[in-house]
Formats: sequence, C-alpha cells, structure tokens
Amino acid sequence: MPFIAALYTWLFLIPVLSYLLLGITLGNVFTCVYVLIGVAILFKAQFSSSPEMPPISVANIGLCLSAIWALSYTYESKRAAMVKRLQQMAAIDPLTGLNNRLLLDSSFEMLCESLPETQRSVSMLLIDLDHFKKVNDKYGHHVGDKVLIEVARLINETRRLNDWAFRLGGEEFCMLVPDTTELQAHNVAERIRLAVENTITIDDILINISVSIGVSHWPSDGETLNQLYKLADERLYQAKETGRNKVIGH
Repeated sequence: MPFIAALYTWLFLIPVLSYLLLGITLGNVFTCVYVLIGVAILFKAQFSSSPEMPPISVANIGLCLSAIWALSYTYESKRAAMVKRLQQMAAIDPLTGLNNRLLLDSSFEMLCESLPETQRSVSMLLIDLDHFKKVNDKYGHHVGDKVLIEVARLINETRRLNDWAFRLGGEEFCMLVPDTTELQAHNVAERIRLAVENTITIDDILINISVSIGVSHWPSDGETLNQLYKLADERLYQAKETGRNKVIGH
C-alpha cells in the first residue's frame, strides 16, 4: 500500500516537473512513459485478488491526472510559444520585417559553414538610401518610415531564395549572397538599385529615392564578417562620393 500511495503522488507530480524541467518535447516523452508504467501498475493492483481501492477512487485519480497533465501541457505550450515569439522579436526589425543586425553574425557563420568546398563564397551587399535625411526633413518621419518599408519590400522581392536580407539601422540595409562570383553579386546589387531607383509613391506623394551599394566578397576580400563589412562600407562611401545611385564592388 505505501508503494501504491507513493506512486499516486508521483503520477500527479511528474507532468508538472517534466514539462518545467525538460520542456515540451522531452516532457511529453517522459510523462507518457511514466504514466503508462504507473497506470499499468495501478491496473494490476486493482484487478488483483485483493484490490487496493474502490473503482470510484481509481476513476478520480484518472480524472485528476488528466486535468494536471492538460494544465501542465497548456502552460508549457504557451510558455514555449512566448519564448519563440521573443526570440523572433529579438531577431526581426519591427519596422520592415527584415532580419536585424543581431542575426547578421550568426547568419554569416552558418552560411560559411554550410557551403560545400566547391561553393565557398559569400558576398556582402551594403545598401544605403541616398539623401534619406531630406525625405525625413521634407515629409516627416512617418513618411520616411513608409519609404523604408517600401525599400525593404523591394529588396525582399529582388533577392534570391537563398539570400539573406537585413536592416542594420536607420536607412542602412545589408544582404548576404551565398555561392556567387563577383559578377553575379554585382548583378544582384544592380537589380536592387534599379528596383529602388524608380519613384516611390507614399500617401499620394511622389518621392524620388535611390540607393548606393558597396559589395565585398568572402573569402577573397576577408575571412571575417568585420573585414567584409569594413570593405563594403568603404566601397559604399566611394559610391556616395562619386555621384550616388551606383554599385561599387572592387
């Protein structure tokens, strides 16, 4: 009898403890295994020659266990969903919906590690809107935000499926373009430049906007993300200084 009583106690505690300590996936596995073993022992004891308790008590235990299991599962599911949402919020730019700067380092490392030896190349496109401050000054920041959203949409539509797009902050965007030659990366950048070059209409206001783009390449231009960023930034500055609305990649 003491063993059966202890088993009842653990049957109630296991769902709560397993979900809290192991998470929803392992918690499900551990709870299912333990509950099945516990139920088998209870049934064996119940249908023996001298039952441990009346059937109504067994039914109550089953109902209580089901309720505790359901509550524990619901709580852990909501907690896991909240954690996932917070992780997404930390990695996504809230204005444009693009990846933000926090995800840039890990994305670059993942791309470099995942590419086979024959395709080990990643290009960085550093994209900056030309004269964006004038847009904010003339039309207000609410229009400027909508311009950023529209440019982000154009970048997202122009990129290839395996390219990664980021908003680094302000009017600066970035793309990681894997498995490309310098010419192919330049062509991707040129498509983005041409897509943005046309007049953008925001709230019935025609806004002339363009972008300058600096391009660097891994591993020929550098082994680290910082080296690529520094060189792409220098080439972006060169594009700004020599007339804007252009791509410079070497």
